[in-house]
Amino acid sequence: MKIALASTWNPRGELPRIERLSPQLNALYACLVVVVPPDTDTALVARLAGVTGVEAVVADDWTLARHHAVRHALREDVGAVHACDLDRLLHWLEVAPAELNDVLAQAGQDACLVLGRTEQAWATHPRCMIETEVIFNRVFSHLLGSDALIDFGAGSKLFSRAAAEFVLRHTPEAWGWAIDAAWPLMLHRAGWPVAYRAVDGLAWETPDQFLPTVAGEDVRRELAAAWDADAGRWDQRVWVAREITRVGLEAARAWPVGGA
Repeated sequence: MKIALASTWNPRGELPRIERLSPQLNALYACLVVVVPPDTDTALVARLAGVTGVEAVVADDWTLARHHAVRHALREDVGAVHACDLDRLLHWLEVAPAELNDVLAQAGQDACLVLGRTEQAWATHPRCMIETEVIFNRVFSHLLGSDALIDFGAGSKLFSRAAAEFVLRHTPEAWGWAIDAAWPLMLHRAGWPVAYRAVDGLAWETPDQFLPTVAGEDVRRELAAAWDADAGRWDQRVWVAREITRVGLEAARAWPVGGA
């Protein structure tokens, strides 16, 4: 099955890695849609567009970047769409390429495969992310009828083409970027099969910024400690969790169980 990558990317020094990893990316995906913020440097956009297989899209509204990425991916003749934040995908491709390939082999088995983090992957994150994301993960795991904890916030989901078309057709623009839990919940309540898989490759990617490859453990540990010592980071992560919860609950109200 041909798969499109629908990705968003706020550039922080990753372009050389995109160029270096483009052969592997093109081996995995039939097309590579990369949506960047509206203020992205035009020279950088041109260089990105020159990478083999990449369709570079400048978002008019960055809050709708994930919507734009999936919409552009569906212009291609593909059977599935992997919606994934590009910086996370680059990390995954470098640290666990076999695992990523195995995940993509599951395309078409479910309407939506939510990809989350194993305990090993979670352990790479700062506490300010771990403690705040568990809030919406518990809420929406319950609403999906799962006894196990589902990780919705890892920025990676694999959709069948029909499911991707469905969520775009029924998603208000006001939901913006915070559709991490809303899209799977909407599909589930409309009767589509939603599955979950935790992976090692979705480890914390932020330490890789402005580096030629994935960060070493010392760099990661130092940055995690700095984030956790910064009250502003905790405030930001609480806000992110609140927005994902708010939008997910709007989806729950809009889509009662069995609604279509």
